[in-house]
Amino acid sequence: KLSSYTQKQKKNYSFKVEAMRKRITALKKQQEEVDKRRQYYEMKEIEANQIKEEKEMLRKQIAIVDKKKEKEIEKKNSNIIVDGDDIVIPKMDHYEIESFIDGSIMTLADAPWPGLTPDLISVLLVVATQARGSVLFHQKMFESRLFFVDKLIDMGAQIILCDPHRAVVVGHDHNILLRAGRMSSPDIRAGIALLIAALYANGTSRIDNIAQIDRGYENIEARLNALGAHIKRTD
Repeated sequence: KLSSYTQKQKKNYSFKVEAMRKRITALKKQQEEVDKRRQYYEMKEIEANQIKEEKEMLRKQIAIVDKKKEKEIEKKNSNIIVDGDDIVIPKMDHYEIESFIDGSIMTLADAPWPGLTPDLISVLLVVATQARGSVLFHQKMFESRLFFVDKLIDMGAQIILCDPHRAVVVGHDHNILLRAGRMSSPDIRAGIALLIAALYANGTSRIDNIAQIDRGYENIEARLNALGAHIKRTD
């Protein structure tokens, strides 16, 4: 039989183990909440950038409300006008891709923060098809995110898929209209890129598997229709 002292030690040890287990469980819950909040704010930042790209394809003027960093924004992009708490993006007939000082082709590559977020590579790629000039996109951080380029090529975009990580876009400066077609959204990023391409295409396009788009862009058709798009959700 165990002595009363040993039993007491064993009981105290059990209490400590249980308290530690509860503490670990509480810390895990706190970490999960922190992760959810971080993902939420990251998605909001991506959506804010996305609105600008969608506007470029629709060729309209739009104000993005409640942005405070006026000096940083004006320094990065001289075409953006800061009006109080609003960012005003004026209509532009042409978008020109700059080249490096030695004349070599511009390269855009994703990178960890504060670099270019990989979630915008697919969107920028579509916008580049309508710009003047050529640009090389290099998807460094993730695999298999450029395979949707084949669908853009089928629509008439001038894109050279060099390998699974690199694609060269030759912009046609609105001289060639993309062709409408039926597509399927493989993921959130490619899905929103295909939606933007469909907005510029000549004709009616159909995008299947839109649940992927809904995961990242809630009620996106209503917001784009408010800008002048014609999008209808069907069963």
